Amino acid sequence: MLVGIPTRGIELTKVLEKELFSRTVLRIRKEIIDPIFYRDDQNRVVTRLIQAADISTRIEKKNSFNR
Repeated sequence: MLVGIPTRGIELTKVLEKELFSRTVLRIRKEIIDPIFYRDDQNRVVTRLIQAADISTRIEKKNSFNR
């Protein structure tokens, strides 16, 4: 699973997924998570619109060997 962080991380997951597919012929899931709620400097920086987390795959109790 590839998890992209807005804004550039989402595009990076698309590029990585295509590259991994071309090398392995395996489809890798792409998910999105926005860490903006966890920033401690929100008062000092210009914020953008928050993107909802989009993780449809359960990740509890998973490791790199579970598929």
